[in-house]
Amino acid sequence: MNSISFDYDSSFHPSAPIVEIEVDGLNRSFGTRSLRAMVDSGADATMLPQRVLEAVGANYKETLWMRGVTGSRVEVDLYLVRIRIGTSVVRGI
Repeated sequence: MNSISFDYDSSFHPSAPIVEIEVDGLNRSFGTRSLRAMVDSGADATMLPQRVLEAVGANYKETLWMRGVTGSRVEVDLYLVRIRIGTSVVRGI
């Protein structure tokens, strides 16, 4: 397993783990988009803004239910993308 280390961003109070990521919708005609993302190593899912998914031409996969920290359920749409963090690549989110 790869290990990547980044400094916390002190512009947040308290400081937060923020990294630059590159999102690719696996569609060459759309290219990729870079954005700053907050890392939550305990999260079960990755959430991206809809505008980013549209900008990279990400393909819709399915709609499922997600249960948040409050315990309530909410419908979420899943899209297939590739995310690059530093030199590491996470595929099929």
